[in-house]
Amino acid sequence: MKKMWRTGLVGLLLFLSIFGVTIFSLPAKKVMASSFDNAVTFYNNYDSDIVFRDGYFYYATKGKASTVNRNTTNWGTIGYRMKVTTSSKSAYIYFKLSGYTVEMVDEVSSHGYIYDLCRIDLSYVKSKLAQENSTVYNEFIINGGYLVVDSCMITIKIDEDGNRKNSGSMDEEGNFRGKVYTNYSGIANAAPWDNPSSLHNYFNKTINYVTELKSRQIVYVRYQQDNGDYGSYDTVINKDYVYGETVSWSRAEDECYNAASISYTAKEEKTSYISVTRKKYTVSVSAGTGIESVAGGGSYYYGASCIVDANVKTGYTWANWSGTYSSNNKKYTFTVTGNVSLKANAEANTYYIVFHANGGSGTMETLTCKYGKSYTLPAMGFTPPTHPNTYLGWNTDPNAFSAKFTERQTIKNLTSVNGYTFYFYAIWDYAPDLSAYDRFFTLYEAQTGVITESELLRTVKSTDREDGTTTVRVKNYSASKFTRFTSSGETNVTYVTIDSHNNKTEKQIKVAIVDTEATNEGAMDFDGIKKYARFISPKHYLETYLSGGLETTSEWKSEADYSNTLSEAMNNIKSKNGNWSHTVQTWGFNKADIDLVKQYVTKNGMGNSKNENALEGFLKSFREQIYLKK
Repeated sequence: MKKMWRTGLVGLLLFLSIFGVTIFSLPAKKVMASSFDNAVTFYNNYDSDIVFRDGYFYYATKGKASTVNRNTTNWGTIGYRMKVTTSSKSAYIYFKLSGYTVEMVDEVSSHGYIYDLCRIDLSYVKSKLAQENSTVYNEFIINGGYLVVDSCMITIKIDEDGNRKNSGSMDEEGNFRGKVYTNYSGIANAAPWDNPSSLHNYFNKTINYVTELKSRQIVYVRYQQDNGDYGSYDTVINKDYVYGETVSWSRAEDECYNAASISYTAKEEKTSYISVTRKKYTVSVSAGTGIESVAGGGSYYYGASCIVDANVKTGYTWANWSGTYSSNNKKYTFTVTGNVSLKANAEANTYYIVFHANGGSGTMETLTCKYGKSYTLPAMGFTPPTHPNTYLGWNTDPNAFSAKFTERQTIKNLTSVNGYTFYFYAIWDYAPDLSAYDRFFTLYEAQTGVITESELLRTVKSTDREDGTTTVRVKNYSASKFTRFTSSGETNVTYVTIDSHNNKTEKQIKVAIVDTEATNEGAMDFDGIKKYARFISPKHYLETYLSGGLETTSEWKSEADYSNTLSEAMNNIKSKNGNWSHTVQTWGFNKADIDLVKQYVTKNGMGNSKNENALEGFLKSFREQIYLKK
């Protein structure tokens, strides 16, 4: 639509005939189809009504066209008067046709008539009304009003020379000079018009701004929920607004929601929808000491429920979450109301090592260890057992014969179980035990080489707790040590054994040599040979004579009393409690007594071998050491 502004003189708008037809100095326009850019169409549709559209008041006039005649009087429109009536007051405002406030939209010459379509911007109406009467203005912009538009008209006389004389004029503020007519009766009676009734078309153009210029404005608002979905819409605005009025709604940003607003100028009915977005916050989770992995971090809407969890490494025990919040729960649930930073923490498990002497004595401090750290086992701090031994190390089995750990050994992560206690037992490798007793041989056996190393070893026994048995030898054995004897006497023999850990045990016994030739003769045996005293062990007394046993003619074998006595002696067994199964007499000797016995035997020989009263003398000499048992 081409806009044409009236900026020329009043002479541009002339009614040139007595019939009151309006002629503009603009070329005729082609008729347009649209009602609001074609003067003829608008006039035919709305006649003398004012129509409000898109912020403008539109109205049209129709007048008879005529040629210019001299010595005539014509009417002309130089502006408009608008009466604004609100609920309580009224005010007049004026618009000069040649000014900037009135826009000539279209002019059409059709079938002998001139159609003019004009419009006035609503903003100009408000501006002039605000200057004219603030009270009316305030009511108008809120509630609207009733508008009546009248033309401001003058008469124009044309003399015979073609000179024109206007009856009056006006300015933009509505100040008149001369004769200016603002109603039908005034202009109708201003001259003897041929058809004054056509002047009604220029007055009393009306519009109800209260209803025509109002439109329903509806605004719906919905809010985003903590799961990201939206709730239902609620109505926040549902009312009529006057055209040009600002429709607005807003809510400020807070910790839950982002700011949201809507603002626009009401022009026509409108429904708007607003979605208020919920704020998102970040939950950051990190793995601290002893934590394998963490879960639950990410972005969450305000108010959402967040669950964080952690996987604890082997050897550690859950401690807590630290950071924005604190919790001892490994699986921790909280409501998100802002950015959150959490760290999962675990503590290294503790285990203990308690040391036992295991046969030794003394105490050692318990070693407290943390998983993941290295420790050095302490040096042996116990006093070893009294039995000769070698310290090997530590073992968790008190009966073990070998060590699993050694002193000063570095250890780490012996267990992942929190609070577990290890018992480390000192492992002692005991030296072997030697069981041996004094030996007695005849001078003849000594001189003839019977006392060999194997013979001496025949009556010794080695017992080792760890190895079972060990090899025994005679320390510095020499056969000549025995063959050189020429008479009764004694010598010492030392047995030696070494176990697998080089523990050495020595035991010394006495070997007595008896000269049986020097004894008094006994009764003759059946073969004519003298009877001699002899010695026999439990191992041999039942053997044949050739195997070391008794002769068949021996009274200890053939005589019942002797045989029974010998049997009791040979089968006399010492029990675990130290008692013998058959006791006739108990002799108790201390070290001093033993030394005296040795001296007595050396002097008097074994038994009655040197003196037939030697045994009786022995019993008398050592009667205090002999305890008869019933």
